[in-house]
Amino acid sequence: MIKFVSTINKEKFKEFVHSHYKNHIFQSHEWGELKAKTGWDSHYVGLEKNNKLVAAAVILLRPIPVVNKKIAYASRGYVIDYKDTKHVQLFTEEIKKYLKNQEVFMLRLDPDILYRERDLDGNLVENGKNNISFIEQMKELGYIHRGKELNYGGFQPRFTFRLDITSDIDEVFQQFHRQTKYKIRYAERRGIEIMEGKREDLVLFQQLSDITAERAHFSMRPISYFKTMYNVFEASKQMKLYFAKLNFKTAMRYIDEQLKKIEAEFVSIDKKMILEADLEKLEKWKSTIQQLKQKRYKLQDEQQLIFQLEHENPNGVILSAAIFMKHGNKAWYLYGGSNNILRNFMPNYLLQWHMIQEAKSLGCEIYDFFGMSGDTSPSNPLYGIYKFKRGFHPQFTEFVGDFDLVLSPVHYQIFTKALSIRKFCRSHFLQTRRHVNQFVHLMHSISQKWTKKEINAEQL
Repeated sequence: MIKFVSTINKEKFKEFVHSHYKNHIFQSHEWGELKAKTGWDSHYVGLEKNNKLVAAAVILLRPIPVVNKKIAYASRGYVIDYKDTKHVQLFTEEIKKYLKNQEVFMLRLDPDILYRERDLDGNLVENGKNNISFIEQMKELGYIHRGKELNYGGFQPRFTFRLDITSDIDEVFQQFHRQTKYKIRYAERRGIEIMEGKREDLVLFQQLSDITAERAHFSMRPISYFKTMYNVFEASKQMKLYFAKLNFKTAMRYIDEQLKKIEAEFVSIDKKMILEADLEKLEKWKSTIQQLKQKRYKLQDEQQLIFQLEHENPNGVILSAAIFMKHGNKAWYLYGGSNNILRNFMPNYLLQWHMIQEAKSLGCEIYDFFGMSGDTSPSNPLYGIYKFKRGFHPQFTEFVGDFDLVLSPVHYQIFTKALSIRKFCRSHFLQTRRHVNQFVHLMHSISQKWTKKEINAEQL
């Protein structure tokens, strides 16, 4: 006998979701608790067979003023065996009845199911895996498929990178792109160290997040949200806060070593040039000298900056931060932020590598980089995110996208039209803001150039 349940024991729900192969942090009991503290109404529903759960879902409800009804959302879909069509059909029917009594006009879900297999560059794999039949299955059950977003248009990103970490951790590292491996080692040599933060360090995390948001032209959640998240998830050891910190002594030692190497190269080249009669080779040596001088100038500038930073921050300076989440057999890099200074020290690469190692040590099988654009062209403003994550050689993952279960067609039509207008206005606003920022940056550059010319003129 299978029955629908709307009041599930907390521990029973957590045990089922945590151990299910379709588990997801966004379907955890804790995620429902977080959302309940940040404006949503959380409902924990499921199907029971012989008093054992066979399906479950955190369904979030929120009032929508435009239609004077509630919207429901099941983030990353139901925790259910989607191959069992009878259970999916029954769960859908029961949820529909349940939500109608809650004054809900629509339910949206974005299942954690692969749509089509793609290679590392985002190209479709010929004869690759696909779940096109799943979309048809959901349509037959009354769902409307809306999953066509390439960028970040939905409630959750439709594309992500997922790294398989079931093999030995050294083997995982060896699969990274050679440049990524180099940058991880380079960060260590440069003095980058990873430290775990505490709740009070969320203030610093927020500062770095705001810097990143301003640099990349997007908005970030307020610190109150992250504090609530920490309170909910840290208690069950599912959340960690990590920082990439610069060790001044190691950084200065590295620079000193590099400067000594450059000076040694100058001496070596001078000796060779004295004995060299070939003019072509002499020109090459002169070119090498110019390159070495530029490298020396750069290192000296960094040396001066580090002296200044050490004076202002005797306990070290934080260059980047990340929120690490773990649930079931999966881990996520959910939020991050980085400083504008010393980004060439590659702190984010070492930070990711540390979290991948942490996920492995906790028994995870998948490390999710969480979110990117499906448009991998270099002209895409989000290309940098894709390129960074790609270097870790993960699986390019395209989800099936959003599905809507309509309970009130009239209200749904009003809502979708209002959403389209909002999306159009937001898109044009962001485009305008981007153009304004570019213009301000251009004017600033011109101003600096003219100021420099005036200073030079005065010196003459």
